[in-house]
Amino acid sequence: MHRQLCILRTLAAAAAAAGALTAYAECSRVINVPMSFAGLSVLVNGDAVSGIHPELLRVMSEKERCTWAMAAVLRTRLEVLFESGRADLPPRRPASR
Repeated sequence: MHRQLCILRTLAAAAAAAGALTAYAECSRVINVPMSFAGLSVLVNGDAVSGIHPELLRVMSEKERCTWAMAAVLRTRLEVLFESGRADLPPRRPASR
């Protein structure tokens, strides 16, 4: 039960953050979203990215007519990419108990 609640909170936060980003970006360009493995939230198999967060972005892409460029990167590179302006969404923080 606790795990399901954490997943629902993560989805709600991702939807809110992505919704706010969509409002600012107005989908005038491709939105870069690097991702790293994070349990069921993000699954990485080679260059393919799947899981809850990528699926949420794909659904939003269809609804909002935005293009999300999802790329698999090492977790240590996420922060660097965001700080250097090469990633549009900040790295996902691990849930704390």
